[in-house]
Amino acid sequence: MRKTIAKVGNKFGRITITKNYMIKRQNGVNRTHIDGICECGKNIIKMRFDGLKDGYSKSCGCLQIEMLTTHGMYKTRRYRIYQGIKTRCYNKNNNFYKDYGGRGITICYEWKNNFMSFYEWSIKNGYKEDLTIDRINNDGNYEPENCRWVTMWEQNNNRRDNTPQPKIGDKFGKLTVISEPFLCTMNNGKVKRSFVHCWCDCGISKKIKTNSLKEGNSRSCGCSKRGIKNKSITK
Repeated sequence: MRKTIAKVGNKFGRITITKNYMIKRQNGVNRTHIDGICECGKNIIKMRFDGLKDGYSKSCGCLQIEMLTTHGMYKTRRYRIYQGIKTRCYNKNNNFYKDYGGRGITICYEWKNNFMSFYEWSIKNGYKEDLTIDRINNDGNYEPENCRWVTMWEQNNNRRDNTPQPKIGDKFGKLTVISEPFLCTMNNGKVKRSFVHCWCDCGISKKIKTNSLKEGNSRSCGCSKRGIKNKSITK
């Protein structure tokens, strides 16, 4: 089988290669990158060649605009996921920026300004409506070799804090876990979160988010807060 090379003058999709060179990554692996020019006339700088060769990148981003406006892809779940990634990495006003962009997490060139490249990758790598995007290395960037589609359960187990999931019998303040973790769809009907059933020392059973338990935000069914409030009223 003939090997595809990054030869100056070769065309892939709408992109014609004008320069090729190697860049050494943080893990020590060399990757071929190219500069090019798109059919629309825009110059492209430092694009990974494998993304171009494998069909993930087909233009400077102009194809993406056409697809989004003509076919309404901006309404899809994948586009919302894509926009969420960009917001977490580059919008300093986002609540989660400190855990992503604030730690130096970025998006590879092929995806950053090209939704169609991300879309093509998602098709070839097992995207399903009930899966979420996950970075294999939590200190790595959003790029093809570091991303995968997983269940919310698998993603929770790959959290950076690596805290084990609550199990039956675990005690958190006044709460004792009485069920295995399970997923529940939130009010918007699109996002799923992990919950467990807990028994409070006051005798009430309640469904609690697992992350809320692990982070120490839930220590009772609410009786502790009610007790503090009642005391303040009595005084």
